[in-house]
Order: sequence, then structure tokens, then C-alpha cells
Amino acid sequence: MPRDSLHQGTWDASAPAADEVLAWCGNDGGSIARRDDLVRTKDTSVKAAVDDEEARHSRWTLCCLSRQPLQPPVVVDRLGQLYNKEALLEYMIRRAKKAASVSEHEVARHIKSVKTDVRQVTLHANPVQEAERGDIHYFPYACPLTQRVMNGKHKFVCLWPCGCVVSETGLRETCLAGRSKRELIQPHACPQCARAFLPDALVAEEPRWGADVVWLYPSRAARDALQAQRQARPKRKAAPQP
Repeated sequence: MPRDSLHQGTWDASAPAADEVLAWCGNDGGSIARRDDLVRTKDTSVKAAVDDEEARHSRWTLCCLSRQPLQPPVVVDRLGQLYNKEALLEYMIRRAKKAASVSEHEVARHIKSVKTDVRQVTLHANPVQEAERGDIHYFPYACPLTQRVMNGKHKFVCLWPCGCVVSETGLRETCLAGRSKRELIQPHACPQCARAFLPDALVAEEPRWGADVVWLYPSRAARDALQAQRQARPKRKAAPQP
């Protein structure tokens, strides 16, 4: 077959017919994908992409316990999961009555007290009232420092001492730029509210349970590391009976 015959806009009589081309491709132990196979594969890929978008939107806009839209007051745990505080309190009541579901336990069984195990957060509204390019859903929160949208495409952190939620990039650029690692073990002022926090977790090799900087919905590896640290901690002693 002349090289140009497949690239020319007009039909070349010297080129083999379509059935000849198919014959070359067959009879070699392989198979030729049919049109319905290609369409089915495309449909599956599109569905997977849509499912991923739905999961990403749910993670960053819904309470991880009730699956309802995040509504103040919102709290975060040490694993970086976001909850509606009311839903968390209702779960703890059901748990005490042994009426909570297995799926609820899988999410929040590690939370024993809303005073010590979670922190109320400050979420800032997304100033843009429409979905970003490439997103099929709208994400209602953004970083107050950089205006980056809290949509799972950018890393976000909560500063545990104050509850401010900002993008990791915004925190580094506005608070830690040009600082040495030695300086990062000293308290710094939150760039949003000026409350002191320790930024040492930003240069640690892995996240640390109890650190002042808590990543929201971190990677699976980071989450596993935090879970291992939590489980290795000494159990709290029960309060003495009067």
C-alpha cells in the first residue's frame, strides 16, 4: 500500500479495498474490535469518570457521617474528615444506645469526645458562584488566602489551635516562605486569625497524630500512618468514681 494512500483526501485506486485491509488484520490469532465493543468501552470510561467526579464532590461538600451538605458548625477530626457537628453528636447518642450502624462506626468510632477529638473549623465561602472549568459540580468553599477552591484538586489543611482552613500552598506562601527548617519548630501566627500554631508538620516525613497542622482528606498512606499512631497511643484512663 502506498504510504500516502491512507492520508490523502481522495480515494486511491491503487490502495487495497477495505475488506482486504480487514483480511490482513485477521487470521493471525487476534481479534478485531467491533463497533459495539468500542462504544461499550467508551461508555464504561465515561461512567467511571462521572463516578469519580461524584465521589470527589461528595467528599469535599458533604458531612462524612450523615452524607448531608456541610452546614455550620462543622468540625474536623485528626484524620482530616469533616462532619456536621449536629450529625456527630447524634451518632454519639446512638452509639451510647448501641443503635449506630456499622457504616457509622467505620467512619467515627475513634471519636470519644467532641471536646478533645474534633475541632470546630472556619470554612470560607467560594467567591466564584459557578463551577470551575473541568468540574461538573460547584464547590462552595475556597482558601481565604489564595482563593483556590476546596475541591480535592488542591491540598487543604486545618490549623488545629484555631480551626482556620486554608490551602497548603496559601499557608506556605503567606506564612512560611523563606523560613529555615529550624524556624519551623517555633510558633507562627495563623495568617488568617493570628493565633499561634506550630508548623513543623509541613516539613515532616509523614503526618503526626496531634500535630497543629491537619490535612483534610489526606492520601491513603498518610491516613494509614495516622491510624497506626492513634492505635499505638496509650489508652485514656477512666475518670475516678466519686
